[in-house]
Amino acid sequence: MFSTIRTLALYGTIFVPVVAAACWTLGPYGSHYRQSGSAFVTNQPVSPLPHLIEKTNPTRPGLTSVVDGLLTFRYVDLLRHPRNTQGRRVYPRHRTSVWTQVYARTHSIHFDAWPPAWAARIPSS
Repeated sequence: MFSTIRTLALYGTIFVPVVAAACWTLGPYGSHYRQSGSAFVTNQPVSPLPHLIEKTNPTRPGLTSVVDGLLTFRYVDLLRHPRNTQGRRVYPRHRTSVWTQVYARTHSIHFDAWPPAWAARIPSS
């Protein structure tokens, strides 16, 4: 049994660096790091870090403040707007609450409204 654990530990110590090196060279991470100084680059501007109580308003809101995001559960808003929206300006209030998002994504596969066939049809007037 001891030799099995030693063998597993040996394979683990070999596996992790080999996979990390392969991801670095075969994936985009190495070239991103050389070009911009960060391996994790996106084409979106970096949003400001949320304040403890004061709300920040990033372009695509996620967590707007620590208190608002982690200490709220917006169940009534979730009942009013039962789907996530992908809009950049108009969004439901439950989108900024971590626990509401976890609850809704756990209990409904249609919550993200993706693919587009799952999105609610809004009648035009």
